[in-house]
Amino acid sequence: MKYLVNLVTLLLLVSLASAAFSQQPQQLAERASDADADVKAIKEWIKRYCDTVTAGDIDAYRAFWTEDVVWLPPNGATVKGIEACMEHNRPYFEDYESVEKMSVEEIKIGNPISFVHVNYTCVGKPKAEGEPFKEDGKGIFILKRKPDGSWVSTHCVWNSNIPIPE
Repeated sequence: MKYLVNLVTLLLLVSLASAAFSQQPQQLAERASDADADVKAIKEWIKRYCDTVTAGDIDAYRAFWTEDVVWLPPNGATVKGIEACMEHNRPYFEDYESVEKMSVEEIKIGNPISFVHVNYTCVGKPKAEGEPFKEDGKGIFILKRKPDGSWVSTHCVWNSNIPIPE
């Protein structure tokens, strides 16, 4: 009898393990498919971001950020909260016509947090008088998946590849 109980227990465990492992490749494929879709969505987010900056649309720009966003700009203090971040960039939108381009260097997908590492260039011409500017740099956006599946940035850090003049 003890042999029969052990045999039934062993068969049950083998059966459960077999069922679990037979589903795993499908689940892995679904996760890979979801990750591919997320990478595509984040690349599209970057494209929309650049298009929005280039269009000079500060109202649409606001939608890329969470209410409690944190920015870590180069050579300056941390900027916290959507209102402070919008005020930080308002002169950029109001005073310049800019063209921003980014290349995606790396994306790591998590749930609900992911990040994207970019290289960027930005050229700005003053709308009135003033000096044009050119930036060449790199940055990281930390992105959070919203309940609707779209992405929004919680944190952004960027810095220039151009040395500070002495």
